[in-house]
Parts: sequence; structure tokens; C-alpha cells
Amino acid sequence: MAMLLAADVRAQNELSVSALRESVEELGGRQRFVLRGIVANEGAQALQFDGVRLAMLDRLGAETAIGYGLPLRTVLGVGEDVPFEVQALLLPDQDRSLFQLEPLVGGPAPEPLRPLRVSGIVSRTLDGSPTLLGDLTNEGARYLLAAEDRVHVAFLDEEGRVLALRAATLPVLQGAGISGQGHGPGETYPWLLVLPDVERSRRRMWTTSVEYPDDVFPVPLGLTNTQFAEDGEALHVEADLVHCGFARVSDARLVVVQRDDDGALRSFAAARLRLPRTLEMGATLPVRIEIAGRGLADVPGLELRAYALAYQAVPPTAWPCSQPTPDVRRIWLPTLAHTSEIR
Repeated sequence: MAMLLAADVRAQNELSVSALRESVEELGGRQRFVLRGIVANEGAQALQFDGVRLAMLDRLGAETAIGYGLPLRTVLGVGEDVPFEVQALLLPDQDRSLFQLEPLVGGPAPEPLRPLRVSGIVSRTLDGSPTLLGDLTNEGARYLLAAEDRVHVAFLDEEGRVLALRAATLPVLQGAGISGQGHGPGETYPWLLVLPDVERSRRRMWTTSVEYPDDVFPVPLGLTNTQFAEDGEALHVEADLVHCGFARVSDARLVVVQRDDDGALRSFAAARLRLPRTLEMGATLPVRIEIAGRGLADVPGLELRAYALAYQAVPPTAWPCSQPTPDVRRIWLPTLAHTSEIR
């Protein structure tokens, strides 16, 4: 076998690799070779993207360690790209310049839709950490599974190489599938991302989403008759939780969003609401919510939203809904976590 004296980066089925940056990082007491970069589809059709494969090599070309980087987008449309990160164990005396990197392709795929748009990005300090905050809007015509919404950010050096990858946090209950929160057409979710401790000259962002299956939709809820009161330690909110969907609801999620006078995002929090009984179609349930922090009653841009952890077989007639039916039950929500921006 011929000697390999340099890295081998292979294109595969019209996928190209660029913006490579390598580093050696310690994980679990062992050194690992880490590659970050960008894969682009330069072909004439959309392709299924299965990630990247990294192999460390000896001077005879034999593999000494391998690693796989999972895809942040499983389909790359024509002209689309996506960042990646992959690592492999670095053996003692390993020459880190000898490696083979290969993007993995699964074949042709339908051209993907990208209905999510990022906007309203601001930088703030939350809990002592520099943080990006912004909005994520569904500009498409279909409902999305909010648990599958993703915002990935690549931080690049002056030469455009990938220094770090981060994923944003959204106020979404993860792993709930079609029984999770919905993201309706035209609706905006907040997100935040703690900035990495790296020198950076610019950043790029990518979004991914998953639509609800055909004939499956989220169950709409609403909050009406909202009243606020503050005792110096917390903001107390009383409201009616309204159900105007077509399926029973036994679990719900509450999201609180705080904005400044200009509408820019300041912070957000979320809590899971376990109902004391199943909420029937058309029902209303009075709820009392406590949000830790001071001065919240004077915040003009305080938003409260309720999301059912349930699905139905017909499209919502409204998102969110606002048609209460009297009910005498009252429950307590757990105190919501809050950041240093809520005080």
C-alpha cells in the first residue's frame, strides 16, 4: 500500500468538504482528534446526508481509529451546506496529519423545505454568561413538531474555518413526538445560545424542522382573562386555560416570554403543567402561575402561551384559541425557572 503523508479528504457524490479546522481535545482523560467543517451539495439534485466518517491512519495507510459525525441535516438540497463535527481517538505518537475524512451519502432525496426563519437576534448576559437570543418563526403553511425545531450556529475564524458548533435551546419538551408541542404557521418561538469561549470573526446559522404527519395536528390551547399581581418576590398570574381542540388533553406546557420596549427578546422560561384531570373539548380551567423575580409586573412585553401535549386528527380552528367555558377547578403551576434578566 502506498504511504500516505498528508490528510485525505474525499468528495462523495457531489458533496464537497471545506472550512476544515482541526484540534486535539481531551475527553475522559484521553486525547481525541477533532475536525470541524462544512459539507456542501454541489450537485444537481437533493441528497440524503448520513454524516461524516473520520479515520486516523498510520504511515502505511491502515486505520488506527475511526469516528462518525452525525448529520445536523439529513437531506441537503441543491446548493445547501451544513456544518459538522467529528472526532476519533488519538493514539500515542499518532501523526495527526494522517487522516481520511469522507462525507456519507444515502442517495437522491426530495428537495427539502426550510420554513423556519431566524430573526431578532440580540446579545445579552444571562446568569453571567454572554448569550445570543432570537426568534424562530414558522413561515410555512404546515404545523411543525416543535421538539424537532433546531437552530445550529457555527462560529468561524477569519479564514472561514469552523471554530465551534453550538445548538440553541428552545422552551420545548423534547422527545415527545406527535404528542409534543406544536409550532403553528406564522408562530414564533424564542431561543437562546450561550456563546462559546473562542475567538471569532463571524457566525453562520442553519435551521431544521419536521412537519406533522398527514392528518395529524397539535391540539390548540389558549390563556384568557389574564391578571397580574406582584408581591415583591414573584409575579402571580391568574388566567383561564382554554381548550378549543378536538382531543382530550391531560398534559400541557406553559411558556413565558419577556421582551423589552422595542420587542427584542430578553428572556424566557417554561414549565410542564400536569393537569389534575383530563381537559375535555371546549373546557376551561382556571390556573394560577407564579414566576420568580422582581419588577415583572411593569414589563410591557410579557407573553404567556399554553401548549397541549396531545394531537388531533383535524386542523385547529384557531391557534391559539380563545373560547372559554366556565369551570370551577383551580390548580397550581410549579415555580418557573428564571434567568438573571428577569428581576
